[in-house]
Amino acid sequence: MDEVETESEYNSESEVIKYIQSESEGEIQSESESENMIDEEYNLLLEKISNFNVLKIEEHDLENNKHHIEWKNKIDQYQVQWYSYIEKYCPNFKGYVWRLSDSWYPIININTELPIRYLEIGTLCGANLISVCKHFTHPDSRFECVDPWEDHDDYNEYKYLQSSNFENFLYNIKESKEENRIIYYKNYSHSVVPKLDDESYDLIYVDGNHESFAVLEDGVNSFRKLKPGGWLIFDDYYFSDSTKLGIDSFLYCYSFKIMNKIIEYGQCFIQKSF
Repeated sequence: MDEVETESEYNSESEVIKYIQSESEGEIQSESESENMIDEEYNLLLEKISNFNVLKIEEHDLENNKHHIEWKNKIDQYQVQWYSYIEKYCPNFKGYVWRLSDSWYPIININTELPIRYLEIGTLCGANLISVCKHFTHPDSRFECVDPWEDHDDYNEYKYLQSSNFENFLYNIKESKEENRIIYYKNYSHSVVPKLDDESYDLIYVDGNHESFAVLEDGVNSFRKLKPGGWLIFDDYYFSDSTKLGIDSFLYCYSFKIMNKIIEYGQCFIQKSF
């Protein structure tokens, strides 16, 4: 009787062990299946995200390219006009003329009968600066510009031409008869602009280094110097993805301090809130 009970006990325990083993194997199998399902879902999700990002990048490139073409067409239309204007503003002008400020004034509203203070970052040969001087004719208006006019690692445009650009600039401001109203800083904007008076400029134009970090830095430094209600203008909004990224980053960070934002002629016009 004892042996039967013992055998029965053993059989029962064996069954329990088998049951536990089968349950354990089932759990392991279940966990393995679950992990496989998670991996499949994860990979599917990654594929969807990847496809979405590719699509968004393609949409961005197409949209940016469309704007770039529109901007380029407008620039081409104005180029001949600007060359005729610069001859009127500064006979015998020397050097590059990419664009002039004449397209700004239907957009920005600044009283030309009052003296203004103007700052320009990136002046090249002075064409745009001179056009601003000719628009704001009050004798007490002051026009300041910042440009290192030298080659450096972070800026590859006009390499080996900076010395002649500076010589042309000096010649042009003298020929324009605006020399006495212009102050120029032959230095880097990140060194000069922070030292200027806060909230003292009516109009600031940023057309310096086109890399995103430099565009953002110039925007932040300049915005502090702008009077409430004043205008900050970024050039070349559609020039490159890097330039656009710098401007868009500024717009995102300072949106709560911006009263008006207008993008026209490939330039971004920003009016500072009062």
